[in-house]
Amino acid sequence: MTFHDIIKDAPPVIQRKLEQLKFLRERPDFHPEPSAFHHIQIVTDRLIPTGNPNLIMAGILHDICKFDTVRENPKTGFPTSPGHDDAAF
Repeated sequence: MTFHDIIKDAPPVIQRKLEQLKFLRERPDFHPEPSAFHHIQIVTDRLIPTGNPNLIMAGILHDICKFDTVRENPKTGFPTSPGHDDAAF
């Protein structure tokens, strides 16, 4: 099982949200990955070997609403997503 195997069978809303995250570049000193999507993929890939479906799903969903809450941080000029965790409820 791979990240892409899981995502291809995910509900359309999850696929759409992940697709949006491909365009969200976060502050590089905290998230050096090319996008929030890639960050989620890396986290999930690290969890897949556990075989624990709850941990794997947590990896996929932990930042799923960042695009929904994104705004520019006036201090850094980088995108920030305050409240992305609450938006997932």
